[in-house]
Amino acid sequence: MKTCLLMLALPLAVACMHDEQPTVDAARADAAPAQVAQATPPESPAPAQPAQPAPATAAAPAPSVAAAAAAPADVATANSDFGARLFKQLAAEPGKNVFISPLSISLALAMTYNGAQDATKDAMAATLGMGGMSLDAVNTGFSRLAAEIISKDSAARLAIANSLWARQDIAFRKDFLERTTTYYDARIEPVNFMSPDALGTINGWVREKTMGRIDNLVKADDLTPDTLLILINAIYFKGVWQTQFDKASTADKPFTLDDASVKNVPMMDRRGEFDYAETPLFQAVRLPYGDGRLAMHVFLPRQGTPLASLCARLSGAAWRDWLAGLRNRKGHLALPRFKMEYETELNEPLTTLGMGIAFSRTAADFKGMADIHERICIDKVRHKSFVEVNEEGTEAAAATSVGMMRVTSIMPEQPPFEMIADRPFLFAIADTQTGALVFLGALYQP
Repeated sequence: MKTCLLMLALPLAVACMHDEQPTVDAARADAAPAQVAQATPPESPAPAQPAQPAPATAAAPAPSVAAAAAAPADVATANSDFGARLFKQLAAEPGKNVFISPLSISLALAMTYNGAQDATKDAMAATLGMGGMSLDAVNTGFSRLAAEIISKDSAARLAIANSLWARQDIAFRKDFLERTTTYYDARIEPVNFMSPDALGTINGWVREKTMGRIDNLVKADDLTPDTLLILINAIYFKGVWQTQFDKASTADKPFTLDDASVKNVPMMDRRGEFDYAETPLFQAVRLPYGDGRLAMHVFLPRQGTPLASLCARLSGAAWRDWLAGLRNRKGHLALPRFKMEYETELNEPLTTLGMGIAFSRTAADFKGMADIHERICIDKVRHKSFVEVNEEGTEAAAATSVGMMRVTSIMPEQPPFEMIADRPFLFAIADTQTGALVFLGALYQP
């Protein structure tokens, strides 16, 4: 049986409910578009319920005062913890480039989490680092975090879009649809997954939201008679360095690969002031974009230290400690110009992290999505990403699909540093205020 796909992108719609469960067409007709970047979730109760609601239908809960006050930093912390654990699973095999968007994956799974119940809900909360947080707090936190970091800076553009592609003959629960639209600004689209046009329409939406950088996220064999819902989150980023590299200084230089072989790569070069840190394990530098809210962080292992060793020490707590150690310092940075594409299915690493029940055809519980006789489970979580770093800045995009299926301090001045990234390194694009990990990668081969 097939599952629904979730991909990273943030447009949402708000659905209204009637005495009976709404079909997707009805939900879309009643939806009121909401821009996450401009609106915060309401503290007032959800829309009034019908006078005689169907017994099986749960009304969308009104956010509590505590939930409405949930800080973006809370979900940013959960995001970095989860992102680090997931990244370590994917980077366990040295020598292969890895590039993911922890924020995209978190958003896609958070939308899916709204339909989980009982043991499935508990397992997802633990895996995503949201244990102890109410559902309202999770939704409010992600909504506010997205609103804060969606960039209005033309020199550092970050766009997020969400969509739900729902089987047109299934009556989805009103409270599930309302939460995904209210908090995640998700667009809801009814679809006949057996139509020859379905695949092109869904992938066309992803391609549009990622400025053509992500294509063919959903595959033909993802669409079957058992496909119930595809949730997609798409993220696109294009940032210009605050201080650009001089193209005239870029020259081919040797880069030592993980197997000790050497290849020549275009190496960018800049001298000046940086936020910088060094430890016995690595050197680190922050390269801000635009107004400085978003920045790339590069972590270069010390000579003789494999990148795999640095990746193995990555955790949410380590990430926050590493950022806290950055201090302004003069120095010389050499960084390769590179482009990377990455695609992976996340079922296995997510199972290893503890949410295997969500993929189980005999135990998964997503009755919070729709009241149907068959069991609903996640079929696939697929992630696809792109990044290009050059003298002007960085362009990056990612999309995550989740397929649901029916089963039957001040320091003294330091001397200038020299940081030559001529060997594999770890890099991240993050929000400098909350520490949220937007993108995270390991570059073994430029």
